[in-house]
Amino acid sequence: MRFSLKPFYIFFISLGSYAYSQQTVISFRTEKQGEFKVKWDDQERILSVSNVVDQDIYFNIEDTLDDSRPVFTYEGYFRGGGVQNEGLELHHLYFKNGEDVYHLSSEYAAESDHTELEMFKNGDTLKVSEQSIVGNLSILKDLDLPAPIKKPTTFEIISDVRAKFSEITGKVHDEKLEKEELYYDCPDYPEEGSVSYYSENGEVKMVEIENIEGDHGGSTVQYYLWDNQLFFVYYRRSYWSFDNNESSENPQTVDTFIEQRFYFHKGEAVKCLDKTYKVYSARDINANSENTPNVEKDCHGAENLISEVNQLLKFQSMDLDEGACLWELE
Repeated sequence: MRFSLKPFYIFFISLGSYAYSQQTVISFRTEKQGEFKVKWDDQERILSVSNVVDQDIYFNIEDTLDDSRPVFTYEGYFRGGGVQNEGLELHHLYFKNGEDVYHLSSEYAAESDHTELEMFKNGDTLKVSEQSIVGNLSILKDLDLPAPIKKPTTFEIISDVRAKFSEITGKVHDEKLEKEELYYDCPDYPEEGSVSYYSENGEVKMVEIENIEGDHGGSTVQYYLWDNQLFFVYYRRSYWSFDNNESSENPQTVDTFIEQRFYFHKGEAVKCLDKTYKVYSARDINANSENTPNVEKDCHGAENLISEVNQLLKFQSMDLDEGACLWELE
């Protein structure tokens, strides 16, 4: 009897090709979350990470690199500066499993074929056993993985806000923006004032509302916008009262000034500053805005400023009667 080995031969070649195309890039063990393996399938262009905890698969994540919504992001570069850093590769692989964000950070010295590895889960360190590390992440630099989208630091956001603020206030000062003014009066509060809209090519760059609250004070609020997004708010309020420490025969006054600054990024308040100082009529030397330091405060509720400026922008497009009370409009 003759047997045909051809089907088995084809099947064997198929398995061999798959095994050859999929390779373990790096494997290692962590103290609390078991073994990790990063694998690359060259034929299917699939990158995967698997995690085994106590012989059970905790997760296995696969991503075809041709997908429009990548699971993995990567950045890597060569470190220079001295003989000890020559040929040293730095690699950073990021991925998510559900709500958990993982970051694999590696240093690889090609000359000594030595890999140092750190792993982070939601910012916390997963301790890696150095003796368990097999392989390196060098192959990732040739896979054309997308770079991570990094959230800018608070310092970078504040610097950007200040640059935009300077540009807009400069144009307001030089009268290069179109100004539209709206007056309102709310006798029942009592409050009266104006709303000014400063625009460039039809896009509002700043909204300023100034008001007088009866006979004792008033406030100014400036809302700064870029690409129709609020990025900065400056608030200043002042009011006066009698100085209770002075003689009633010669009454003196105290002016109280409150300044607040709110820095926004993509609809979120990232920094909020506050300062308060008093000016006494009985004193020759008083505090002022320049010599009073800002105090950083909790930004809770600052997002309400976005609703406020949106409401003011609606007023701009409404056909309002001169002197109408804005706060009583539906």
